[in-house]
Amino acid sequence: MWGLFFIGVAFCASMLFLPGFLQLRAIGLRAAAALACAPIVSLFELNILGIALGLLGISAAWYGLIGPVALLSVLAVLVPVFKEHRNAKSADLALPALPMRTLILYIMVAVVVTGYYFLLTLDGPESYAQLFDNAFHMNLIHAFTEAQRYSLLQATAFPTIPIAAMGDISFYPAAWHVVAALCSSALGISAAMAENIANTTFVAFVFPLSMALFLGKVFEGKRGLIALGSVATLAFVAFPWGFLVAGPLYSNLASFAVLPAVMALYMACLESKSRAGAMKAAALMMVGVCVLAFLQPNAVFTAAVVLTPYTALMLYRVVEPRKGRRAALAAGAAFIGFVAAVFLVARFAPYISNVVAQNYVPYAPKYQGLVDFIDLGGRNAVAQEALAVLVLLGIVYSLSIKRYRWLIPALAFFGVAYWSAASFRNGILGTYFSGFWYNDVDRIAACAVFVMVPLACLGFYAVAKAAASLATVAWSRCDGRYAAGACIAALCVAIYTPSFILAGHGYVDTAFGGRAAQLSSLAEGRKCLTEDEAAFLEACEAITAEDGGVIANVPFDGSAFAYESSGINALYRHFFKESTPDQLLIREGIDRIGSDPAVRQAADNLGIKYVLLLDAGDTEAATLYREFLDKDDWKGFFNITDSTEGLEPVLSEGDMRLYRIGD
Repeated sequence: MWGLFFIGVAFCASMLFLPGFLQLRAIGLRAAAALACAPIVSLFELNILGIALGLLGISAAWYGLIGPVALLSVLAVLVPVFKEHRNAKSADLALPALPMRTLILYIMVAVVVTGYYFLLTLDGPESYAQLFDNAFHMNLIHAFTEAQRYSLLQATAFPTIPIAAMGDISFYPAAWHVVAALCSSALGISAAMAENIANTTFVAFVFPLSMALFLGKVFEGKRGLIALGSVATLAFVAFPWGFLVAGPLYSNLASFAVLPAVMALYMACLESKSRAGAMKAAALMMVGVCVLAFLQPNAVFTAAVVLTPYTALMLYRVVEPRKGRRAALAAGAAFIGFVAAVFLVARFAPYISNVVAQNYVPYAPKYQGLVDFIDLGGRNAVAQEALAVLVLLGIVYSLSIKRYRWLIPALAFFGVAYWSAASFRNGILGTYFSGFWYNDVDRIAACAVFVMVPLACLGFYAVAKAAASLATVAWSRCDGRYAAGACIAALCVAIYTPSFILAGHGYVDTAFGGRAAQLSSLAEGRKCLTEDEAAFLEACEAITAEDGGVIANVPFDGSAFAYESSGINALYRHFFKESTPDQLLIREGIDRIGSDPAVRQAADNLGIKYVLLLDAGDTEAATLYREFLDKDDWKGFFNITDSTEGLEPVLSEGDMRLYRIGD
């Protein structure tokens, strides 16, 4: 099984990197830049093609998407019209000329860390987190593969099969789901394994290479600082590790993995010394923005916060030589004011306002919320004291170097946003800072990582430089490079070390050890769907598949995963509460189906022929997912017994029941 998993990772990485790499090389990008930006192009083309085929009502196997993209890549290499671009120098694109050994270093570190702190926590390659968001993730992946339609504009867990042109219109930023579904379809594997493959690829390959390109722009010409980014990129438990625990936020993880490369393209656009280079960078950047929207649009707002101070600095540099310092400061301030106004308008925009107004409850007192951001522990992780000190040193170091000062305002913004969501109740001012990320402290902490990584690199550099100087002073024969290397190695051990037992002092829970324990708990824990219940679902599918009727269910008993795991035509395939009149009647009154004509009519309207209960009666043995369960919303199901009028018991085992609705 693990062999198939690693074949899947190789397939997924090839799908994301190879087409884009070949095409970007064909238009003149250097190899390193082309590799880092390749997923942007590949994701864009796969999703645009998926949308087009879906809207036309054309079902396509996995090779129906990958094949045309691969053909386009081959043509880009072979067609003579691209020869001029291939031979042209790409220096005018203003992307950093990173050596391939630097990218290899980033990948090597990322593969080791991902393997140890993610893959080893899985209870097999098909283990999955039985959490709120993941029911939707897995069922949508299964729906894509079942319908053979991979369209963001028709992203529904209830596909109409056979598909029809312009049918099932329902937009969702599901580009990550498309990647996982293509892996599932191509390899014939479950959605659970497919999402683990996709996550491994984005964490171990896409994000490190993307961040390498971004740090290459931030520290252009500083090879030591760029190399230090290889150990700093995955050092923060807030991202990407936090998104594997909270939610889980897989789509947002993928969008943030691509984000640094998009930001690097924006910087290249502003810094290009030629119009052709600026236009090329701008075109690629706009493709990247589309991909961010396809994955999770809040990444666009993250980029805006990070890059606004940088843009103001660039404006200052352009205006100051021509019109003086005061005019330059005014230009920078005007741009920042413009962005602030755009955020304010967006705050009240109809589509975004629902996200911004997302209800939240502060989890910590005011002082604790601030401490949680500063010590990098966040809401649900162990503090990272050594890394926090490096970030602080990076802030101090950047204050002495003008070219890096633009990193600090974005960090301050995310700090205020985190503090607002962590410790203050709803309000316009609070949601202005945190609302674009659902007022979710986990997402906001992840946003801060994009400025903390370069600051941590500066902190690493400052400590290493000090260690080298001290070693040279203490022992004149000492090569300062060895002292610097030893210091960096010691800091890496302090950051990445797993939890351990300290003799005489007990168990020491480290940040990464704590994250690994959380991931292990999610992978091994059967919170609502147990192995016995999964076997019962297989037996139910064998009975219900004959007539194709809908099965009414309580998703919180584990049956939210029934569609993906067993192919059951479940009515509820996620934990969200449907609000249609028929759905309301079923939830609250299905126990009256034999006596209430309105309930029976609602069942007929929804095509319900069976009722499934995996935890009938909510006994002590029940394995309900109670975190978001309000039993009053589902009282009709919880009132059902074997003697309920209108329901005929078909299958029974322990507290598990399948009923057929009588004529």
